[in-house]
Amino acid sequence: MTSVTMDAKLKEAIPLYEKLKTEWGRKPPNVGKTDELLNLLKNLFAEGGFYPSDSNEDTRGLHIARMS
Repeated sequence: MTSVTMDAKLKEAIPLYEKLKTEWGRKPPNVGKTDELLNLLKNLFAEGGFYPSDSNEDTRGLHIARMS
């Protein structure tokens, strides 16, 4: 994927992240809305090529990040 496309996806992800942060910070958080925003972000990251796709790559860092 080209860096232009990745940049566009990143620019698209930032407002979603800000909305997610706002929703999560509410007392009590709207769990339905946070779930929706998380799913949108996950799909955007997958479409944008932010996840490693080569199975030969070292993915230990990704596994550690998922566990934390």
